[in-house]
Amino acid sequence: MLLTLRDRGDRRDVVLFHAAHDETRIIFRQELEALRASVALDIVYVLEAPAAGWPGERGLITADVLRRHLPARIDRHGTFVCGPPAMMDAVETALVSLGVPGDSIDTERFHVV
Repeated sequence: MLLTLRDRGDRRDVVLFHAAHDETRIIFRQELEALRASVALDIVYVLEAPAAGWPGERGLITADVLRRHLPARIDRHGTFVCGPPAMMDAVETALVSLGVPGDSIDTERFHVV
């Protein structure tokens, strides 16, 4: 999706929440950071077990984490959630608690092998 935005020259604002256990498990970090030059991209890394001194979000993606980084009227924006089922259930519940209609949340579920 981000590559399509880049290729189309689409500069709409995007907030990407990227959850990982720790910094070593952030996937595609260099590629995502490079996309900031061509996509209006804000990346929020949320680490479950960060090293001491980690300046970003800690724990899980919760309604509080979302509220700190999303526009006040998130219900007027598109949302897409991708990840393992437990994380997706929690994020979908958090988005609904922030006023996003459940039927407007696009999803892609996967199971990590």
